[in-house]
Amino acid sequence: MPERRAQPLKKAVAERAERRNLTITLDKMRYALEHWIGLVEDKQRALSVGCGNGHRICLMGLEYGFSSIVGVDPYIASDGSSSEDYQKLLDLIAELGLFGRIEIVKKTAQDYLTDMRDNAKFSLVMINDALHYMYKTKKLLHEDAVCYSNFVGFLADLRKVMNDGSLLMIEEVKRDRLRSMLPMFRKMDYSTKQPAREWKTALEDAGFYILRTVTYLPYLFRKFRILIDNPLGRILCSRYFIICRK
Repeated sequence: MPERRAQPLKKAVAERAERRNLTITLDKMRYALEHWIGLVEDKQRALSVGCGNGHRICLMGLEYGFSSIVGVDPYIASDGSSSEDYQKLLDLIAELGLFGRIEIVKKTAQDYLTDMRDNAKFSLVMINDALHYMYKTKKLLHEDAVCYSNFVGFLADLRKVMNDGSLLMIEEVKRDRLRSMLPMFRKMDYSTKQPAREWKTALEDAGFYILRTVTYLPYLFRKFRILIDNPLGRILCSRYFIICRK
């Protein structure tokens, strides 16, 4: 794809990074996607739960061959994305020529699943940095019976709209790793984030098969994966992906 077609997206990513004092770039977004996207065989219809600014799904529509993507987010400012982000995303989709391929629904994921009238199912579901907002608890997930039960129920509803053999990808951050100790991240609340094993136990209880858990190696260290992709590296690195199959 000609790089110039991605220019509006590149500009949107840069503006958000400057506004929020982030280091994200389009290349870093591509790098993050490459941790798991190679496992996706069917790119006909994808669902993004907690799509937020939507830059990732725009990139998937532009460069990764996805025919149809639905992004769902309630756009609650205190959870990271506001109504302003929603409008900016709609404008960006129009500018990129992706209307008709990307649909944004301003609802909670639970309400979206309840209100679905479309019988078409998804070949991929992504939940990026959203579960610790949806099932917020400072306990470990299995220690909070209500949160755990609600999450398993949500997963059961997700299964109903997924094709047999389709993938579910969850991206989250641990609460107790190096990232939470670094000065630039100290303003963030890590107390409701969960280790991967908590989500994985619930996923298995809901009938999903865990394919793999992938530790996100920070972009800065991408050339040194062979040195860091070991138990010590997994302790130091906080972000992870859980990929499972229905």
